[in-house]
Amino acid sequence: MTIDLARTLHDAVDGTGATFLLGHGRPDQDAVAETVGHLATRIRTRRAVRAGTRAGVGLVAVGAIAAFGGQLVGRRGADDLLPAAVPGAAPGTCGSSVADLVPTGGTDLSVELSRSAAYDESGKRAADAGVLGPRVGRDLAAIVKVSPSLGSAADLPGVSVDAGSTVYQSVIRPSVVVIHQGTVVAALVQASSVESRVQAPRQKPTALMAQVAAQLVTCATNRDPGGVALPAGSYEFYPVVEYPDFTTTDGIGRAVGAAIPVTLLPEVPPLVGLPAGFPTDVTVIGGRLIEATHLDGTTASGWTATVAVDGVDGVTRAVAALGYWPASAGSTQLEAPTPDGRWQVRVTDGVTSDGVATVVYRISPN
Repeated sequence: MTIDLARTLHDAVDGTGATFLLGHGRPDQDAVAETVGHLATRIRTRRAVRAGTRAGVGLVAVGAIAAFGGQLVGRRGADDLLPAAVPGAAPGTCGSSVADLVPTGGTDLSVELSRSAAYDESGKRAADAGVLGPRVGRDLAAIVKVSPSLGSAADLPGVSVDAGSTVYQSVIRPSVVVIHQGTVVAALVQASSVESRVQAPRQKPTALMAQVAAQLVTCATNRDPGGVALPAGSYEFYPVVEYPDFTTTDGIGRAVGAAIPVTLLPEVPPLVGLPAGFPTDVTVIGGRLIEATHLDGTTASGWTATVAVDGVDGVTRAVAALGYWPASAGSTQLEAPTPDGRWQVRVTDGVTSDGVATVVYRISPN
């Protein structure tokens, strides 16, 4: 007798007691039926495990991301969270190759990228203000500077100057393109025009500087919606400026700066375990609490708290965590009142005697 084993097994998995429909006895009475029954049981068990895993992924994903810095456990790693390469994608767009990110156009320009200036308590610019990483936060406020290349007589592109004022406008588009293993995985784009002030009316500037501020999240392709925080890992940041250039086929020239290696560290949750009485509307960034004490021994006098942190962006993250501060202030706005007006909060960076970077909170009564 010819047995349709595939059909028998399918019926056994999806049906009830179907293993004896093709002339075989029940599993306890027939060797073939027993074999099919065992296979059916294994398949149903695997299906149940897969279904349970899918149903429970929403419950465990948050814990997995918190524990592993945005990288899912199991077979999913950083590469699974990042956009895949897209063959033929336009240079600088999501999924394109870094090999295609080359200068175009007829203007010889130099483009540089640096971190926005950070200041200490005395107003002095921090020594590491130009360093982009390593960093814990997944937001970036950086300065893109474009100027004619050394020895070039070229003018800056698209610059117009109002004859009656000291304001000029340049129609350029600065951006930061983020590369991982040769593929564009994020693109941080600034508005299409840049305004600044010059020394005197009708004086053209010799350099343009624009701030690019955006979250470090994956870009979107037709296969991936993007918007996921970049996982911990090693990246390259390229400053790019696009400008009008009618010598190109699409009327747009592109200047590309040198790659800057940036390490993104695992994200950390806000600090817990602060002393009783510490102001609840002052969110302290995650790290290792070195000390949290009263300013003069009483709760009403205020507090000082020092936290050891990783990365160069401790003050920036501290300001961002205090969400009631102006979003445009960046790391140069180091002091602000709490929403209830009871406290004045000052945030500064520091270093311990053994060289550990810190963020220092000073919370004084208003």
